[in-house]
Amino acid sequence: MSNDKFNTSTPEIGTYFKEGGKLYLSALPVFLIASILYWLALVFSFSIFGGPLMAGYMFLFVKKFRNESVSVMDIFKGFTRFIPLVIAFYLTKILIAIGLFLLIIPGLIFIARYFFVELLILDKNIGVSEAMALNKQMVSKRGLWNYVILNTILVVILNLAGIFSFGLGYIILTPYVFAVYAVAYEDAFNSKGD
Repeated sequence: MSNDKFNTSTPEIGTYFKEGGKLYLSALPVFLIASILYWLALVFSFSIFGGPLMAGYMFLFVKKFRNESVSVMDIFKGFTRFIPLVIAFYLTKILIAIGLFLLIIPGLIFIARYFFVELLILDKNIGVSEAMALNKQMVSKRGLWNYVILNTILVVILNLAGIFSFGLGYIILTPYVFAVYAVAYEDAFNSKGD
């Protein structure tokens, strides 16, 4: 890796999907149970705990990708950084909502620029503004449109599957989507070389 805090090479989106699939299958029972728990916790908390839950759920996949042992309870690890994760979650979601309101494309750009913020806060133990700046710098250096395309594909897959399966697809495919994001995250922030 260069002197930057992230990998500066161009991301290989196809590899993310392939490696994400392998990761998804590597601990499928744990991931599916965690998915059910994640969605139930989101619904019953009215998404108030969205930031800590999302960070913990994503970190579960990152841990498995790093060949660490995982458990369903790892999805609650985000509560160890509760305040910064709640702030980051709502701040980024407000920016994304404003962007989507302004003709959709700015919203897609904000999603790409800030998607890993919660995971960076939890994994790197950094603050909200540092995580936002780091995520934005990484996306700018590696190619904004690569991440817009990646996010768009994953959101379309998840939402189409969820809608056409009366919600069951969300439980089954959320782990796959998060596995792909975990691979993309590790490639961006923990790659051993350019």
